[in-house]
Amino acid sequence: MTLSSLILPCLLVLLPPPALGVTTTKHTIPYGVITHTPAWRSRQLSHFADTIHYEQRWKYYFTDDGINWQLNFNDVITSPLTTDITSLVGVDRGLVKFENATGRVLRRGDDVAVNRICKEEGQKGVVVIQVLFAPTGPNDYGELMFFNEKADDIELTIRPGRFSVISFPCRQAYQWQYPAIGTQKGMGFIQYLFIEEGWVEQGKELDNSHEKLVLNPYVKLSESDLPITITSSFNLTISKPVFVIDNVFDETILSELASHFIQSSTYIYNEEDDGGETDNVVFLTPHRTYDLVKTHVWGVLERVMEHITGRSGWYPYDVSNNLNEAWDHTRIHPDCFGRDEYTLLLYLNKEYQPGDLGGTVWYTEEDGKEIIGSVMNKLGRLAVFHCSIPHAARPPHAARRGPRLTFAVKVSQSKREAVLRAMAESGVVTGTEDLEEEEIEEKLRSELEGRLKGDVDRLEEEFKEMDEGFMMHFEESFKDLLLSAGGKREKYHDRNEL
Repeated sequence: MTLSSLILPCLLVLLPPPALGVTTTKHTIPYGVITHTPAWRSRQLSHFADTIHYEQRWKYYFTDDGINWQLNFNDVITSPLTTDITSLVGVDRGLVKFENATGRVLRRGDDVAVNRICKEEGQKGVVVIQVLFAPTGPNDYGELMFFNEKADDIELTIRPGRFSVISFPCRQAYQWQYPAIGTQKGMGFIQYLFIEEGWVEQGKELDNSHEKLVLNPYVKLSESDLPITITSSFNLTISKPVFVIDNVFDETILSELASHFIQSSTYIYNEEDDGGETDNVVFLTPHRTYDLVKTHVWGVLERVMEHITGRSGWYPYDVSNNLNEAWDHTRIHPDCFGRDEYTLLLYLNKEYQPGDLGGTVWYTEEDGKEIIGSVMNKLGRLAVFHCSIPHAARPPHAARRGPRLTFAVKVSQSKREAVLRAMAESGVVTGTEDLEEEEIEEKLRSELEGRLKGDVDRLEEEFKEMDEGFMMHFEESFKDLLLSAGGKREKYHDRNEL
């Protein structure tokens, strides 16, 4: 049987669908297209779409088909659901075993390539694509192309829509067309693989675990321990310089950081419309401040801040690694308004060369339109700047395969202020952007008293989903604030984490 005989019936997808919106072709291992899913699955698929958008579970892999962002869905896929899916696409569930389910996002500029899911000749199985969200415009691209047996010509092209389902043999050659460059949002889908009994898929199971940042322990450094040489600085006329410092970390530390952020970190995916007010970094990983301050890395950064400002006591309130790809559309933004805080930005791409782009540009504070300076992406380079200076990351060169990787640490003038700042940013209290430190504290106290209503047992529930490092950092003043809101100070008198 030729591929053409299998795919021609699928052209029925162009015709109005039947009552349930289902168009399939019946074969032992089908090659079919289903244009809609039954309505009873819509709520579950919406939940899956939310999982893709809001959970910190994404990891970056170099894949054969060029869609590098993946999320392990095995733990949320139930046996009844896999039975429903195979039934929907006309596969006898008794003939195949569920192998894996992977969340994926096809984004503009992805380095897409022709691929076969099953690599071994003669291997049998079926791939099911369940689309959760997709570009909707007629010029947004995002189609899926199927090739002939030799994979040298296209025989069928399908443009999936929201909640549509596509199934095809796992040995079938395919390629995705990434969304149009003018399309910010990607296409999110779950990719299921079912293998015929007797075959074992050789692919590596995705690991969704996120490991804590563990590096060399913190050591208090003096000027003699860490001689700091400022490579360059600019924006000197307004007393808020941007400092560029090279070689404050050795390559071992830099390699550990880069390896951790690619192999051991999970990322949050966010392509929601924010009205143009943020940096528009789509994938980032927040880290616990408590994990950072125990490391040698913070010892170095702390010493750098003391050297630059002449003040001690600086403390981190926001720690993250950012990952940018060539087609990301990063934007100009400040990191704060009306505060005396700083951002330290460390570049971690070892292989970058002059001309590979991926640097950072800073702009005038008044209107954010005139460029005051920029730095090149260089391994180990550290840029330190006041949080109010508008700036924007630059994506890497399109000819590069792999992302731009930076480590960003935002610091306040004291531990207490950093904790208050982090609590405010966490969403426990809102509307704090223009408030002074004392006003934030009072607003937080009022908010906690209103939520807890004397019930200390709810204290842990309130903070369970938040950065555990906050609980580690509650010094006396802030601990008193929380405990007085709870009303039962003695319950937490001997708790080590406080």
